[in-house]
Amino acid sequence: MQKALAHPTIPIAAPRRATAGLRIGCLHIAGLRIACGLVLASPLSWASIASADELVLKGGGIVRGTWLNASEESPESYRFKTAAGIRVSFRSDQVRKARVLASKISEYERRVPQTADQPEAQWKLAEWCREKGLAARRRVHLERIIEFSPDHVLARRALGYSQVDGEWVTQASFFRERGYELHGGRWLSPQEILVEKRNEAAKREEMSWYVRLKRARKRLAEGPNQEAMQTFLSIREPAAIYGLKRLWQNEASAMARRVYASALVRIASPVAVSVLVEIALNDPDLDVFQECMTRLKRTQSPEVVDAFVKALHSPNNAQVNRAAAALGELRDLSTIDALISALVTTHVRVIGMRSANQVTSTFIQGPGGGGGGMKVGNDRRVIREVIRNEGVLSALAGITGQSFGFNQQAWSSYWDSRRKSATVGRLQQDR
Repeated sequence: MQKALAHPTIPIAAPRRATAGLRIGCLHIAGLRIACGLVLASPLSWASIASADELVLKGGGIVRGTWLNASEESPESYRFKTAAGIRVSFRSDQVRKARVLASKISEYERRVPQTADQPEAQWKLAEWCREKGLAARRRVHLERIIEFSPDHVLARRALGYSQVDGEWVTQASFFRERGYELHGGRWLSPQEILVEKRNEAAKREEMSWYVRLKRARKRLAEGPNQEAMQTFLSIREPAAIYGLKRLWQNEASAMARRVYASALVRIASPVAVSVLVEIALNDPDLDVFQECMTRLKRTQSPEVVDAFVKALHSPNNAQVNRAAAALGELRDLSTIDALISALVTTHVRVIGMRSANQVTSTFIQGPGGGGGGMKVGNDRRVIREVIRNEGVLSALAGITGQSFGFNQQAWSSYWDSRRKSATVGRLQQDR
């Protein structure tokens, strides 16, 4: 038995002695470790592995046990129950091949000559094959049944047939007659398959870039490395956006985040612009913010302006002020009303005792009010905070050259008068 147990993916822990007992076992499959609880460590365990169904993985591992969905002809995933009682599942693209227990084949070969060549007997044998996971052999008997009885409903359905306009057709023939093809487990038109393949190729390219950038970042962490830095400086491909965003999301170094932002600035893509807006709103480092704005100011895109205006309604006060700073640099007069509304924001926080330091927030925008709180029962408090946003005031002053402090009414009166005078000026020109 030792030869059968030498493979590194044996699904249970080897016993130290050939005596019955209980051990904690683990399943090791292609580098994956899964705790599996209590495992019976006795000579019977090894016998059960030696006579089990077997799954050979592309990563080099082997799983032995009971193949739970062996009756499926082309499974999208392979489900196994190991000798330890653990249930595992693998995608079909992870599996090199699957083998059924040899004793099942022997039993099948014994039953075949004893089975009458008529529909009922063939059905019973087909069902036995299904229970044992002998999909290919089951199909032979199902096809034999419909040779005898073309309208045998159970056999037809087991073979994947459905009745359409009184005719038995398989799903495959139904879709293929209409020009569809099976791709990734779905029936798609040739045009849809082309789009899918392009998307799959794009995702592969994005992952390739991510791996490349991650390696370059690792080399930079080890010390100055001109080649690694050049990897970031030379980026122009939109496929690198995904990797740059992921690196930024997990980066602690402000200097490195500036490098990522700088790389995004050089990519001519609407997606890069969208990521730059996200970074500008959320990165705590002002130099990173300025790096993003160098590109965003050049775009003159209404979508960029709209994104920052929307952020003025954020429940996160820091994001409100960062959005205002961005709008101050964009200097778009259409944003004045939104900035006036965001001068003073009211935040409501509900602080509960259900867990330590739990805080949930909703956002109410508008002038007036004051700080304070009230108890609402169940040890929960509602705290209402009125915050004057210095970043919003700076943006308004920078765009208009005026300063009315946090007096929203004064700002609104000023801006209304500017609009009226502009309208009168246009009317006079028209005359």
